[in-house]
Amino acid sequence: MHRYTHLLARSYEAIGYQVEILKPPSLFSRRAPHRLQKWIGYVEKYLLFPFRLRRLNRNALIHVADHSDAPYLTFLRSTEKTIVTCHDLIAVRAAVGELPEHQTRGSGRILQKWILSSLARAGTIVSVSRATARDLERLAGRSGDPVLPNPLDDRFLEHSVDRENRNQALIVSTVGWRKRRDLAVRAWCELNRQLSGQVDLVVIGPSLTPEEERIISATGNSSSQVRTLQNISDAALLQEYRSSRLLIQTSKYEGFCWPILEANSQGVVALCADEPILRETGEGNLFFDPTATDTDFQAAIGAADDCALAEGLQKRASAFSEERFRDGLSSIVRTI
Repeated sequence: MHRYTHLLARSYEAIGYQVEILKPPSLFSRRAPHRLQKWIGYVEKYLLFPFRLRRLNRNALIHVADHSDAPYLTFLRSTEKTIVTCHDLIAVRAAVGELPEHQTRGSGRILQKWILSSLARAGTIVSVSRATARDLERLAGRSGDPVLPNPLDDRFLEHSVDRENRNQALIVSTVGWRKRRDLAVRAWCELNRQLSGQVDLVVIGPSLTPEEERIISATGNSSSQVRTLQNISDAALLQEYRSSRLLIQTSKYEGFCWPILEANSQGVVALCADEPILRETGEGNLFFDPTATDTDFQAAIGAADDCALAEGLQKRASAFSEERFRDGLSSIVRTI
């Protein structure tokens, strides 16, 4: 969210606005003992920070960068000129029992109910995808609000055309119930088996879990072919994309999926689980049934090596530029 906040700041400045970034103080919580940090943080966020919000100019345009901060709208003197970016309503859906993979605790259900009711106060809500906009309409009763897809960082639009010596598959993902990274590892294992061990794997994210290691071993693959990277720079991330033959993306729930477009921008085709949000973000890429056991990954890798497909996806990704994002933001602001 830090990156998105600064993207908004740059975009507003580019269209002629003076920008101030506000965030709750953390002076006390970051110095407190670990067991108290959470609770002191709540005091800073919901008791101290609202005093700062109450002093804001009534005529200021206020953009809440993350919908989970929508409760702050409660403390504003006016919400007519407010915009909230809604990235996804996955936590809300889980809290109301729509997602069987995740059971939300009582305190979490209260928080998500507060977030959902607070969204009704927003003057405008900007969804990052059509899927998020549909959830917003269904769960919050909001319709007619705009959709403004996330842009790629401009450095990803510096296209790479060298497709030689790309012998690795890439997974860019954290772990957890909605990311389903173990399925991506399983897909690589089957792909590598079908290609006689010719495709290494790079995982950008947390180290392999015991379950992922078990999958690799049980399928006859070798963990020596797997390299994991954490906390790498954007330049290093870009280089990993440029060294990859394909991206494997298997999230079940997302609001948007940056890695697909980042890969496409570098001429890398994504092999995706067939889920609605991945279809939206990754239109034109390769999809497989996540429940199937007989996927022909050898055919998939052949399609991923198709230069015409890669070039078409690269052209599509280039449309997700910061310039187009700024134009869309400017259009939204003009309506306010």
